[in-house]
Amino acid sequence: MTFIHLIGLKVITLDEINERIVNFEYSHHDARNKPKKVGPGFSKKHPPSISGNAHENWTLLRLLPLILGDIVPENDPFWAMLMLVKDMLEICMAPCVNEGLLIYLDEIIQEHKRLYVEVAKESLKPKHHFIEHYSELFRCFGPLVHVYTLRYEAKHKFFKRIAKMCMNWINILKTLAVRHQLHEALLFQSDKFCDEHDFETGLVSDVSVNLMSREVQDALKDVSENGFVTQTSRLIIHGMDYTRGLAIHVDHYGGMPLFGKIDLIVLSSHKAFFLVSHLDTFLNERLHLLELCELNPRRFSLIAPSAMLDYYPLALYKYNNNYAVSLKHFLVKRK
Repeated sequence: MTFIHLIGLKVITLDEINERIVNFEYSHHDARNKPKKVGPGFSKKHPPSISGNAHENWTLLRLLPLILGDIVPENDPFWAMLMLVKDMLEICMAPCVNEGLLIYLDEIIQEHKRLYVEVAKESLKPKHHFIEHYSELFRCFGPLVHVYTLRYEAKHKFFKRIAKMCMNWINILKTLAVRHQLHEALLFQSDKFCDEHDFETGLVSDVSVNLMSREVQDALKDVSENGFVTQTSRLIIHGMDYTRGLAIHVDHYGGMPLFGKIDLIVLSSHKAFFLVSHLDTFLNERLHLLELCELNPRRFSLIAPSAMLDYYPLALYKYNNNYAVSLKHFLVKRK
């Protein structure tokens, strides 16, 4: 609907939208779920819809402010309505919520309904009613991300793959059950199962601390030996991939999450640490993004993975001579 509106305003064409989507430099996790082009017949569907799976369209919604934000008119109601959807999704996917966040969720749901009726000139759909109950479902069952259907779809993918490999449909239910239990037994037998210190690394090398700035040397003093530290190009913890240049949530101040950019991944005594340069955070209310800038003077610290306030690393995108991040889920200060 927003695409149709922008095309109707003649601020952009469908070909230009697709060009921006294709040429955008997706980074890290986002690059694995690149959105697809918007098909020429999307506007003829009712309601209008675009191709792509859930993860690809989720990536498109998160990064659309960076892709198209510069051409959107100020105070555009269609854009405001879309950004409310983005905010709702961030809250619904949050692994941790509080009462204040649920009250805010109710407010933006009502605002989205109002805009939908006034701007889109359409009647409300059943899903607009269903989402009104989300805050109550949060209170009953906890964070809804723990029960959302994509996890069950991922589990179902395992069974579909086994069925395709067996190519035998005689008593297929027993075949799938046996193969699944064998797979689970292998995982339980593994030495890595439920090991909180388990991690995988990329290329490992030693680097001289003396070649680094004084601030970095001070941050690394507890993990350096004989003037050297052991670094790795990447770190995988419980399936989550961390590399240099990503942002991790390290603090919370005044209701705003604070991030650190991973400058170095250090290994010491069979443990891993992130050397991060701290970033200041500003909210871009129009684009619903967080703008990040490096502190002056720069401040470094060594962060253990267990000390991160959120497990998910975010890609940093260049924006206005600073950085910008689009959250995967809402970040709240945990007690």
